[in-house]
Amino acid sequence: MRHPLWGRNQETYGECPYLSGMFAIHFVRGLQGPSSARYLNTNAGCKHFDVHNGPENIPESRFSFDAHLSEFDWR
Repeated sequence: MRHPLWGRNQETYGECPYLSGMFAIHFVRGLQGPSSARYLNTNAGCKHFDVHNGPENIPESRFSFDAHLSEFDWR
């Protein structure tokens, strides 16, 4: 967590990257279905959680800010 007063802390799995990774693996598998399936049930993506900084970015707001990420930054 970046800051204890961040408004989205309750949406995280905590500070342990291993635990968060294990939750993410099983969450994505549950959404997308088995890897042997011909078609995905849905496509899981975490862009919003990765690059969202919240409405507390003054003077920018969540209504005017648009994050453009390069492939390098995304990975």
